[in-house]
Amino acid sequence: MNKWKYRGDYVLVNLFKAGVQKRFKEDFGKLNPTLVPIPLSATRQQERGFNQAEAIAQLLDLPIDDALTRVTNEKQAKKSRQQRLQSNNPFQLKNEVQGPILVIDDLYTTGATLHWAAYLLKRGGATTIDSFTLIRS
Repeated sequence: MNKWKYRGDYVLVNLFKAGVQKRFKEDFGKLNPTLVPIPLSATRQQERGFNQAEAIAQLLDLPIDDALTRVTNEKQAKKSRQQRLQSNNPFQLKNEVQGPILVIDDLYTTGATLHWAAYLLKRGGATTIDSFTLIRS
């Protein structure tokens, strides 16, 4: 995971493909959602060369909507659990959404990221919001 996420080795996403597709089918196969990957800041995107959440979303044959944009550059990995839970909303909604939404992220730690994303997406028109993360720490 570290090599893929922090060293920019995009091709490693293929190691997760079969597991992601299997788990998606089991948990969300009948949902037919639009996928909304958690965005990186412009700085992180440039450092890493790709967005891990978007790479995961691309493993699924479903529409992807980049409905969120990140408005802060704060590194979550450097924050304590308490700091993460008390953080302000790091996102803005770029466009309205419709129907069921599946938020995609690479790592679930406290749930704060998904909470803020879901908050905005619900206000932006989503009928239901679920989440799919590759790893829970």
